[in-house]
Amino acid sequence: MRTVFDANRYRATPELRRQFLIQGRQASWAARQVGVSKSQMSRIMSGRRSLDESAARLLAAMLGIDFGLLFEVPGGYERVSSGLERGGCREERRRER
Repeated sequence: MRTVFDANRYRATPELRRQFLIQGRQASWAARQVGVSKSQMSRIMSGRRSLDESAARLLAAMLGIDFGLLFEVPGGYERVSSGLERGGCREERRRER
């Protein structure tokens, strides 16, 4: 099954699951904090479900790990606090063509 992610959602990297194991955290703990079910959190951790930015940043803060290590932006874009970093936005690239 292929999952489609939109630009405002973030997919977990394998580092998220690794940090849960290292820190001895349970998916149910994170699910309660973020406001999703345990099964949804399991899918998030495996990369089959995405999170919105606020929930992803909350999860990163709870684990004390840099957001960029735990989550990726679909399409290969890297977000920083000021916006899109690599490649600019799609509209800008279209105008350049």
